[in-house]
Amino acid sequence: MKREFFDEVTVDIREDEAHQMKLTYYMLIDSVREEYCDLKVYGAEIDKEDMFSGGVCENESKIIKNLFFRYSEAEAFLKNLVRARVTPMGLMSAVSEYIGERIKQLTYEG
Repeated sequence: MKREFFDEVTVDIREDEAHQMKLTYYMLIDSVREEYCDLKVYGAEIDKEDMFSGGVCENESKIIKNLFFRYSEAEAFLKNLVRARVTPMGLMSAVSEYIGERIKQLTYEG
């Protein structure tokens, strides 16, 4: 599996203990090889680093593999994650919401 940097966002958090949160988004690319084809599948990874005063850091990460067969869909999904500043904890909810929206689109198109 290959991991490609997609985007990075730094957010100033002013709640509780003021700190900075750095969110890094990656596209995951994997190949499924069979006798007569080489299929690419795409996923997403979000890494979160909370940086507190005094140099203390907390890290969190979440991965979802093999979610898309088209690069363009994976790219659109990652752009939405970045725009909404989705954290690792929110990744599964974002996937559920995206799939629900896609089902609605396909239902109304077809």
